[in-house]
Amino acid sequence: MNGKYIVVKADGSIEIGTGEGKVTLAFMQEKVGGFIERIPLPFETTIDLWCDEEGLFKDYNENAMVSDYLNRVWSINDSFHIMGDVLILGHDDGNTVWLTDEEANWIYNELKGIK
Repeated sequence: MNGKYIVVKADGSIEIGTGEGKVTLAFMQEKVGGFIERIPLPFETTIDLWCDEEGLFKDYNENAMVSDYLNRVWSINDSFHIMGDVLILGHDDGNTVWLTDEEANWIYNELKGIK
């Protein structure tokens, strides 16, 4: 299966790439810089956000874009402080997959206005 992925960097830049075949753990860990941890969204979606679970301990910079987005969609004031780069992928029946064009466009539009 082919598709897209998005990386929201801690510096506020957004990388959109394409992938082929299975999404591997090694790919995910490379994009976030370490052990992966899923960041849930509060609504039904086929999109998952992933970060380095040790980002706080590694002294990564806060990812203000993702933190602000999560605080907004969870309707919480300043509770999320996501550290480091965040990888965005899809899921299908519990398996991590590449984003479809529609999913990539939707999440990109959700994030691009947040700075």
